[in-house]
Amino acid sequence: MLFAGVVSIFPQKKSDYSQRELRYYPSPFFIPDDYSPKFMETFYLIQKANSGDPIAQHALAIRYLLGDGVENDTVKSVFWLRKAAGQDLPAAKYNLGIFEFNGWHTEWAPFSAFKHFLYAAESGMREAQLAIGILYTEDLIVRRNFPEALKWLSKASLSGSTHAAEKLELLEKRGLIQIDSAQKKVTLTNKLLGQQGRQADKNEKALLQYIDFEADTIETPSDTMLFYDAIDECPGLDTLGINFTDLDQIKEKMPLIKTTLEKCALYGNPEALTLLGRIYETGYLTQKNLIKAAYYYVKGVRVESPRSAFFLWRLVNSPVFMRQLTSLAGKKDPAALFISARLSLIGVTSIPDHARAAKLLQSAESESADAAMELAFCYLQGKGVKEDYSEGINRLSVLADKGMAEAAYWYALFSMSRGEYVPEKAIDPDTLEEAVFNGSLPALVVRGIMYRDGINRPADFSKAADNFRRAASRGSASSYSLLKRLYDERRPDEDMFN
Repeated sequence: MLFAGVVSIFPQKKSDYSQRELRYYPSPFFIPDDYSPKFMETFYLIQKANSGDPIAQHALAIRYLLGDGVENDTVKSVFWLRKAAGQDLPAAKYNLGIFEFNGWHTEWAPFSAFKHFLYAAESGMREAQLAIGILYTEDLIVRRNFPEALKWLSKASLSGSTHAAEKLELLEKRGLIQIDSAQKKVTLTNKLLGQQGRQADKNEKALLQYIDFEADTIETPSDTMLFYDAIDECPGLDTLGINFTDLDQIKEKMPLIKTTLEKCALYGNPEALTLLGRIYETGYLTQKNLIKAAYYYVKGVRVESPRSAFFLWRLVNSPVFMRQLTSLAGKKDPAALFISARLSLIGVTSIPDHARAAKLLQSAESESADAAMELAFCYLQGKGVKEDYSEGINRLSVLADKGMAEAAYWYALFSMSRGEYVPEKAIDPDTLEEAVFNGSLPALVVRGIMYRDGINRPADFSKAADNFRRAASRGSASSYSLLKRLYDERRPDEDMFN
């Protein structure tokens, strides 16, 4: 059982990420309303900071961060934060922790950041208490410790944090913690206040980005939830102005919705694949088609979508669907053969039968690029056919040359995992950014590995962690493993981190 959360990432330069990606990164810094008294002019503030006043040093750091009264200068902001944090000012320690956790204009230092957060939390700072509570659930910087998570999230909730209240409720719902009656009352109150927009949770929404592999094992994801997930990860959907309570509007815009989702699905976008599957499964303002639904779900499972897995499992338990699938597969329908092969590979309906899966894929590969790519995976992994890395990687290369976007990034992933040279065409910077822009999970992982290993760009562990974390937050367990390895390789020999 895994529930984890991490401090959010805010790109340091516009050139690092696309404009669309930047929209989802509000500032995570703690900036008090009175961070710099109006009467304190910049020259006086600098004078006070130089004299060693930690409050002035922190205020000056915020001014440099925001470009308020001085030219924006993040390096100087970090300089003055270090000065103030060195004098144990909690807010300065917290903000310095944000810089170190993300590696902005400083070395990527998540373990040092944790110490700063912990000091600020112990000093009573709500934002830091929330961060520490979440970090104790993720098993990256420190070992997962739900009693400690309960302790710090409770403190943050009692201080008025709606996000801490929501996390407490979720953890209890999963049987990971037990909240006493007094805390439950506070949790409910804070949640209601937050829903009504009366809670001043400044910066908290920006602070945390959750990695949650069990979101769909507790309750069925609603269709509205799937739409909102897709809006976050599919460019173009957010510009349609969809009102989910207006069926006439959705019906009118359904062709545009499907076109946008289908484009993103080609790149290996888990959210687009899941929503397309759901649209065809329910016949929601379109013609119902269970085979198409399963087609998108099995592709979603391939890119580690937990929601696709949930809906696929439910679908294969439908006798109506299984009769349709068996009938069409018997008629050599390429989509049905591909679906049947995927089900045999992952053992959804029975014990995995790799040999049968390989035969089905061989029957469909000439008419189905997805079947051809799946067969390449079989050669790479020795499933149903004799393991032959060269054959598998060559098949992916051919598909990539034919314009199959997802194949290009799987080709890069398999090659880089063996430390092999990857042709520039497979990881061309422009096409890579386009794929990430369109929500490709494989491309996101490729970009993380490139930053980690310094491939075609300077090595940057903070950006590698960012990409792995973002993929993990969308359900990718393999990305979480890459992220954890990044932490483990840099873990200090201190008891609190081991």
